[in-house]
Amino acid sequence: MQMPGFIRLAGAFVLLSQIVATNVFAVQEIGAGTPAAFVSRLAATATKERKARPPQGATVGTEDAVLAGLCWLLRHQNEDGSWGTDTLASHCTPGMPCIPATTQVVSTYNEGLTGLALLAFLGQGISVGSKIEILDAVTGKRHGAGEVVRAGVTWLVNRQRADGAFSNPASGLPLYNEALATMALCEAYGISRNLELRAPAQKGVDHLVSAQKLDQQGSPWGWRYFSRKHLDDALAAGSITRPEHDELVHDVDISCTTWAVLALQTARIASLSVPAEVLEGALAYSRTTIGKDGLVGYQNPLQAGKGIAGPGDEFTYHAGTMSALSMVVRTFVAHEIKDPFLELAAKVIVKDLPTVSEDRHSIDYYYWHFATLALSQFDGPDSPRVGAGEYWRPWNKELITSILSLQTGKKAKGCGVGGWLDDDRWGGYTGHALYNTALNVLTLEAYYRYENAFKE
Repeated sequence: MQMPGFIRLAGAFVLLSQIVATNVFAVQEIGAGTPAAFVSRLAATATKERKARPPQGATVGTEDAVLAGLCWLLRHQNEDGSWGTDTLASHCTPGMPCIPATTQVVSTYNEGLTGLALLAFLGQGISVGSKIEILDAVTGKRHGAGEVVRAGVTWLVNRQRADGAFSNPASGLPLYNEALATMALCEAYGISRNLELRAPAQKGVDHLVSAQKLDQQGSPWGWRYFSRKHLDDALAAGSITRPEHDELVHDVDISCTTWAVLALQTARIASLSVPAEVLEGALAYSRTTIGKDGLVGYQNPLQAGKGIAGPGDEFTYHAGTMSALSMVVRTFVAHEIKDPFLELAAKVIVKDLPTVSEDRHSIDYYYWHFATLALSQFDGPDSPRVGAGEYWRPWNKELITSILSLQTGKKAKGCGVGGWLDDDRWGGYTGHALYNTALNVLTLEAYYRYENAFKE
């Protein structure tokens, strides 16, 4: 199996008003005549100059880790605004690379990695107009957070093709690139309401919609690596045969589907246009992958609980990974807190809490990210569920212990401080320290990234 996760303007900006001293962006009508979205991120404290009590679930330690991770990311951003493993070493302290010099790196996934890194900043409510400055304790340099985001967003918009895609549709795993880049533009638009961002964000959404596969009856279904439109175009051009087309046009998995759903849910929050049947189709697909007792298959129920080998086939993924993914789809599409599957899946997840085993095979940032997002929504402090906390509290406790222990600490030397440099089971596939760090920052922002979906 290939990895189940990502692993694989120009123009004037209407700046979003911010109160610099407290890092609180004003919720007001700007350009689009619509209030700013993602207001839950006002609770974030990581980049605030005046520190307040962290939101429930978060700690001073997790917010310090977020800030250190953001500093690592801005330290390794390219001059053109992008991020990529192929250029990472050029930003590293001589003789102390964040990725081993022998590692084979490519630029194939830079659109997705740039989107992922931007999401880490956007998770603090920082967008293109932010006036916040971040002091990097390693270099002593102050960085304008809004400038960091604006440069990354500009790079993505300039990369976007006429059909809304950000990368070559014939490349390895384009869906992850598309979902993450689209999500980043949707969040940047949702926070800033900058009208120049609306059209690129909507184009990205429309491309994801066109990429969705159909079931055997022709209804919207799920997503996997190649888009349906690309396959249809390739068939029409004669570059693939009918059997090749038919083999792939219904090929979907819960991982790609979940990333696409998150991007489209982000678009909905930002008041962009997302056809209801697209998300309903994704929900319908997710329900077909359910096995017994809260277990979920990667593509179908026969795989539930069995796991599929990762890179090198040396170990399998955590059984709760697919359960967490399916929980996320149901959470953001169905909003049914009494759905029996959700509690069954939560029980699967808490049987496999975040740990750092001696052989380190237990480390799985992808699993930790989606399980944290799923449990925080279903059973976290903001959940409307009666007796909430039964599953969330033990998970969050072990998550904080494990994830913070793996971050490069302040006592280290060089550019690696604040990053997660050691690969987990998936990070070494394409993203390495860049993937690890951006994703883990997002995980530690789960406490305030989204308002609770069950309260809609």
